[in-house]
Amino acid sequence: MIVGRAAPLGAGISSSARPEVSLREQLRERLGYAHGWAGEQPPAMAAFRAWAMNYAAAPLAARAALAAEGVALARARRAEMLAMIKFEPARALALTVPAAMRTELPADVLAELETRVEGRGDFARVIECEQSGGARDRAVAWRSVFMNGVTYAAHVYGRREAQLTKEGASLHGIALDRDLALHESPVRVLEPGESPARAVEDAGRVFNLSRAPMSALAAG
Repeated sequence: MIVGRAAPLGAGISSSARPEVSLREQLRERLGYAHGWAGEQPPAMAAFRAWAMNYAAAPLAARAALAAEGVALARARRAEMLAMIKFEPARALALTVPAAMRTELPADVLAELETRVEGRGDFARVIECEQSGGARDRAVAWRSVFMNGVTYAAHVYGRREAQLTKEGASLHGIALDRDLALHESPVRVLEPGESPARAVEDAGRVFNLSRAPMSALAAG
């Protein structure tokens, strides 16, 4: 997976449908995470966001007293996020906790949140026929991802819906337990506050950057 900033811009993105939104913001929404963090969220997720923002703004000496509440709210948030990963994966990616916020949170809270996964992996699309009792069987498709030694139930949207089985694919998304909201693109853009040096170093472990120009970001 390539990780890069939101420039260059333009290729493959139409501005006519949403002229009030900049090309940079459209690219961030298409290829990034957490762009909906500040918007409307389900109740438990909104409650956790309010706590997280309060925790990040608190003096270091006051944070320890807030941690237990954060763990409880993060646990309460899990059911909403898991349902979103399964049934609205694109929205789950949009509402995930931003990278910059994650760096502020204590380990006990992070342990209750979805994790970010990325790397080279195997994407499998399996079609099964179920006996419907009628004249025709019903075809049911499901997907899985094997990456970094872990097998996930993959929940997809966009271009991934039509993707066939592929080994050694560039994959990334967010996972809660073994359920993965798989991003539709093999690449992503950096979030505000995310370290470019660290991101490029991580990407270089699974992708040869010298053979993949950053212009690939715009093409998706």
